[in-house]
Amino acid sequence: MRSYASFSQAVDEAFNARIYGGMHFRSACREGRVLGMQIGGFVLAKVAQAAHGESEGQLSHDHPRDEIRAA
Repeated sequence: MRSYASFSQAVDEAFNARIYGGMHFRSACREGRVLGMQIGGFVLAKVAQAAHGESEGQLSHDHPRDEIRAA
């Protein structure tokens, strides 16, 4: 079992493991990390529900029950 003091610590380990395992080049891992940070920032700013109050651009996920249909 592995444990980490932060999410960044786990990311760093996965970053190196993918390079050492021959799955990715270092440049691909760096670019993937940047893209992941950008996606995470977008989700937090535009999609994620605030714990208190509302965030600008936040999407509402409150739907009346009769509007939710099973596929």
